Formats: sequence, structure tokens, C-alpha cells
Amino acid sequence: MARLSGKPLSYIAAIAAVAAIAGCGSSSGSPDGGANALQGPPDTIALYKAKCISCHAADLSGKVGPDSDLRKVGARMTKEEIADQIAQGGDVMPPFRDRLSAAQIDALADWLAARQ
Repeated sequence: MARLSGKPLSYIAAIAAVAAIAGCGSSSGSPDGGANALQGPPDTIALYKAKCISCHAADLSGKVGPDSDLRKVGARMTKEEIADQIAQGGDVMPPFRDRLSAAQIDALADWLAARQ
């Protein structure tokens, strides 16, 4: 095995890979790095963080393909379409009708519809 300064190259490559992965998704490309993406009613933001952030990211940019990008979802979907998507799911998104109340779905849809 090749060595560099007494450290195996595979060790250095592993560190580089971890550093690269850690940087993935850390910025939305916006000037503020997406820091303003999660502004709104505190209960709605808490709900988004608890139920949505794992697939849609802290900056709303999405983690599971272009359809999971919510930064401008209000420009392509109405509030009613967003609420239906949350409730019924679709493609890779699971339905949340049994996990969220109608009021929670409405609050998320209202907040997301304003993203244009």
C-alpha cells in the first residue's frame, strides 16, 4: 500500500471523502446560504423541521431530486395542490394524511404556497 508521510493513502482519501460529504447541501447558492428559508409562523417552521426537513432540506432545496425543491413551489403549485401532495403523497413522497392533522397540512400548504 502506498504511504505518504507515514499515513496510508486510503486513510487520507477517506478523510477527504468525509469532508466532501459533510459539505454537501450546506448552501442553497443564495447569498444568505438559505438562512432565511425557514422564516414564518413558529409552529409551521417547527412542523417543517420535524416532518419535512429530512427530504426537503433546511434551505428547502430538496434532497431527493428536483421535485423535492420547495424554494419556489408556490410558483408551480397552488395551495390546494400542495395540500393534496402533502396529504396523498406521490412518486417518492409518502402520504402524511395519517401523520398530520388537516390544520397542520393546511398550515404547511399555506406557508409553502408563499414560496415563489
